[in-house]
Amino acid sequence: MAPHGDKSHAAEEAAVSQAENSPISTILIVIAMQTEALPVVNKFQLTEDPHSAFPSGVPWVRYHGIYKDLHINVVWPGKDLSLGKFLN
Repeated sequence: MAPHGDKSHAAEEAAVSQAENSPISTILIVIAMQTEALPVVNKFQLTEDPHSAFPSGVPWVRYHGIYKDLHINVVWPGKDLSLGKFLN
């Protein structure tokens, strides 16, 4: 625990306060099935991210885009390439 009067605690509280007063700019939606994700992807004209941040070999798929200044991310677990089954 930080000593009493430590300024890092005050800075942390200020950052939290600022975040609470900021408008939401990014949302993440995790959807279990591709058939459930595609209507959202199509509605908001999202594009698939070919350079996903997920580790190599992980079948998760990310779609992203901007709608009315809101960054939208849709992720679905993907399909296991060895079993040919959806992961959910």
